[in-house]
Amino acid sequence: MDELFDTSAEQPHAHVVLHLHTIHRTVNLFSALATAGLTFRKLALRSASPPLFISLLRGNAVAVLLGIGAGAAAVEYRMQEKSNEEWIDRSYRIVHNKAQNAIDTWSAAGALSGFFIFTLTARKRVIVRGLGGAGLGSVVGIASYAFYKKTNKLGYVESIRAQFNR
Repeated sequence: MDELFDTSAEQPHAHVVLHLHTIHRTVNLFSALATAGLTFRKLALRSASPPLFISLLRGNAVAVLLGIGAGAAAVEYRMQEKSNEEWIDRSYRIVHNKAQNAIDTWSAAGALSGFFIFTLTARKRVIVRGLGGAGLGSVVGIASYAFYKKTNKLGYVESIRAQFNR
């Protein structure tokens, strides 16, 4: 979020920041739940449903659409009758939270990558595959960020950088 919006205390787009953040997070949540649930269903129950990959794309497409609606509704419900100063305060805290911005960046990169990869390679059901790819990509982006943070903490990232800088 810090790359998209003004970081001053006077947030001119406080409503947009809060809406985008909440919608982004609900899409992540719904996609993660869909991915986990569908993977469990396929592996544990060994159902005769379509292949896991197709189920994941379809389920994540639905999760993205539900996440957009639920996120927008959640912001409106939570922030109704709140003053403009409260909107500005909350958006200011979102924009200035470095950890949150890192997760946003990795998640958005994964979502965009997934969207473009699955949209450009789809021969049919392009919208479903694109939305499903975006949802699945956002989950992979967050998982990649968690993996990166853990390996960086253990010192693996620096050793890899040192090897490339030789």
